[in-house]
Amino acid sequence: MEWKEAFVTLESVVRRLRTQPRQRSTLARAYFYLGVAHLELEETSTARTSFLAALEQDGKLRPPRPPSRPRVLGFFNHVRNTVKESRSTDYS
Repeated sequence: MEWKEAFVTLESVVRRLRTQPRQRSTLARAYFYLGVAHLELEETSTARTSFLAALEQDGKLRPPRPPSRPRVLGFFNHVRNTVKESRSTDYS
């Protein structure tokens, strides 16, 4: 039940922050934590979408080390590396 409450809270935060253009880094963090919530529920495609949205808002976003589990860090880093690779091949 607490995951559903977290989703509702994070989704409302994301909606609110999208209307505030000066809050890009905060919006990136909200997308990141939404991705973490999806990843915890084994919803990897939705988690990937959230992580991509986070990176779109802040390309230099780094997840917090101590509270993030290795699986979250690994998945997020994979998404970030995929984005970097696709950007580098777009310019070739």
